[in-house]
Amino acid sequence: TGYNEEETKRIRAMLFKKFDLEGKATVEAIKETPSEDEAVTTPPPVEGRVPGYQPAAFVSSGGPEPMAKGIKVGLWALAVLMAIIIGTSFSNRAKFYLKDVDGVVQVWRGKFAPAGEELLFSLDGIKTQDPRKDVYTREEIYPIVFSYFQDEADAVLDEPRGPDFGKIKAHLYQAASYAPTKELREKVRLRLKSMDFIVLFHKADIAFGRGTLPDLEAARAYLDRAGTYASSDFQRELLVGTRAVVDRTFAALRAQ
Repeated sequence: TGYNEEETKRIRAMLFKKFDLEGKATVEAIKETPSEDEAVTTPPPVEGRVPGYQPAAFVSSGGPEPMAKGIKVGLWALAVLMAIIIGTSFSNRAKFYLKDVDGVVQVWRGKFAPAGEELLFSLDGIKTQDPRKDVYTREEIYPIVFSYFQDEADAVLDEPRGPDFGKIKAHLYQAASYAPTKELREKVRLRLKSMDFIVLFHKADIAFGRGTLPDLEAARAYLDRAGTYASSDFQRELLVGTRAVVDRTFAALRAQ
C-alpha cells in the first residue's frame, strides 16, 4: 500500500525469495521490471529443518543438599528434646509432698513441667506418720486425702443446726476423687445416692402431710424419683409401703 505497481511487484518478489535454512541460499535472478503479461508466481514454501527444542539436562550433585540435611537433624533433635520434656513433666506430676505450715498439713503436687509444685489442699487436724518422707507417691497420698474428706463429711452430721447436705455432698465428691480403690469409690457413690433418696422421701412426706390432691400428686412424684436412688432393700420396702398409703389417701380424697 502506498507504492506504484512496479515497486509492489519488486517487493513481492523479494518477500517470496527462497532460502535454504541450512545456510545455502538459492540465488535467483529477480526481474526488476517484469512485463505486464508475465505472471508473478509464488514459490511453494520450504519446510524448515530447525531442530526441536531440547531442555537442559538436570545435573545432580549426588547427595542431599546441606541445608535439607541440617533441617532434618534439627527436627530430630527437637523431637528428642520434646520427648525428654514430656517424660520429665509426667514424672514430676506423679510426685506429692506434705508440708507443715502453722500447724496445718499442706498437700503439694508436682506441676506438669520439668520442675515446680502447686498446692492442692490444706488438711487441718490430721496427723501423718513420722518420719516424714521427702516425696510421696499417688498410692501413698490418696488414702490420706480420702480419709480426710470422708471424716469432714461425717463431722457435718454433728453440727448443732443439723446436717448441711450441700456441705456433706461437697466433701464426699472430693473424697471420691481421691478414693484409692474402686470399692471405696463405690461406697461413696452409694452414700451420695442415699442422701438423694432421703431428701426426696422427706419432700414426699411434707407434701403428703398437706393432704390436698395436688400435694398428694406431688408426693407420688417425689416417691417415684426417690425410687431411682434406692440402694438397699430397706429403702425399697419403705417406698412400697409409703406409696401404698399415699395412693389410698389420694383415691379416697378424689372419691369425695
